[in-house]
Amino acid sequence: MKSVLGISVAALIAGSTAAFAEGLNFSNMYAGLALGSATSSVESGGFNIEGGFKNENCETAGICSNKDSRTTGSLTFGLSEVARLSERNTVRVEFELTKYNDADFVTGSFPGGPNPEFFYDLAIENQKAAFLNAYVDFQATDQITLFGGLGFGTTQYEVSVDDGVVNGSKDVRNSAYNVGVGVSYAVNQRFELYSQARYVDFGKADVDIENFFGGDAGNYTLILKGTEFRTGLRINF
Repeated sequence: MKSVLGISVAALIAGSTAAFAEGLNFSNMYAGLALGSATSSVESGGFNIEGGFKNENCETAGICSNKDSRTTGSLTFGLSEVARLSERNTVRVEFELTKYNDADFVTGSFPGGPNPEFFYDLAIENQKAAFLNAYVDFQATDQITLFGGLGFGTTQYEVSVDDGVVNGSKDVRNSAYNVGVGVSYAVNQRFELYSQARYVDFGKADVDIENFFGGDAGNYTLILKGTEFRTGLRINF
């Protein structure tokens, strides 16, 4: 997280320097606050040595849940114009910090008959993410701007998994990326409202699992990703 923060700050400073070189000023800086919802999903894997089976997602109605919805909160700091592509198209960069509510999933453990007989309770807690985002803005009207872009960064969270026989936990630090589109509305020169939809991928985590006696029981892997929708306010300086 510290290294990404340092890189992000350095990129913003570099962007600021380039902006000033083109005659821009502090009016191109902004800060933002957004609230949103995320539909997170997991793809489970790994091998349970204790039972001799692969861990998999499952579709048992009323029990399995490979998706969960949660709320998010984001702070952003950026430069609204680091390059001008045309009269109506500009490039914007920002540094983003996002906090996620906890998520809970239920995936398949011991397969048994046609459906699993044991299930993993999987929890994702205290998740945070930091991104350096770049957007292309298209000014559709004097007040409405369409934008699209992507971001790269890092995420940190606590994961725990337990099927009643084996269990494991880990503090995860992964690289992450996002890609999305949105629209903003300029209330006036200082305030902008915006909405955004995006896909986010938090990478793969590998958790060691153990039995009641602390012995090695294999591993549980998960790929955490999802879609996010958020609405916020940007303040231009």
